[in-house]
Amino acid sequence: MPGTFSQIYIQIVFAVKGRENLIANSWKTELHKYIAGTIKGKGQKPIIVNGMPEPIHAFVGLKPVMAISDLVREIKNNATNFVNDHHFVKGKFAWQESYGVFSYSHSHIGKVYDYIHNQEKHHQKKTFKQEYIEFLKAVEIDFADVLEKKNARVSVQQIIRELESTQQAIWSPVVLNGSGFGLFANHSLVMASYLSRANAALIDLRELLAQG
Repeated sequence: MPGTFSQIYIQIVFAVKGRENLIANSWKTELHKYIAGTIKGKGQKPIIVNGMPEPIHAFVGLKPVMAISDLVREIKNNATNFVNDHHFVKGKFAWQESYGVFSYSHSHIGKVYDYIHNQEKHHQKKTFKQEYIEFLKAVEIDFADVLEKKNARVSVQQIIRELESTQQAIWSPVVLNGSGFGLFANHSLVMASYLSRANAALIDLRELLAQG
């Protein structure tokens, strides 16, 4: 319809590949400005971009002329080239393929802005993983009707449960990182088990939500 205007507010969260703390204080501001420029260059409104050494938070006023997946792909690709072209890190820099997107109403703009602006202070109390789990729990509450309609609540709950398990302490005198199952806890295998189940639940969730 001519003259119709629509805009939604989303927070995009994504991390460095391997969850490495590679984004240094000496150049993080340049990166954040570059990401904001990419968002603006795609006809979207960058409200704030900030983050810690590895997760990036971008708060965006999104116009419905561009798919979220396309915007995230452009942000990641351009930011990757920016970091590598400037040789900010040794070796090849890359982002994780996965990302999170959370939507907000206009009334939440101030709170979300403050939350992203105060990332360093916030992460002194909570890790990125703990924060992400809280996001998912909020999604389960805020979108309860949609999840029930799509029979998708169980999938969300399983994702939360598996990710919470990754935060639990491993009580063992020795923690191994090699191959094979043995007497002592193997950190890599334990984490892989939790994450593979979370990933399977995520795939189920995506398929359920995509159904009409």
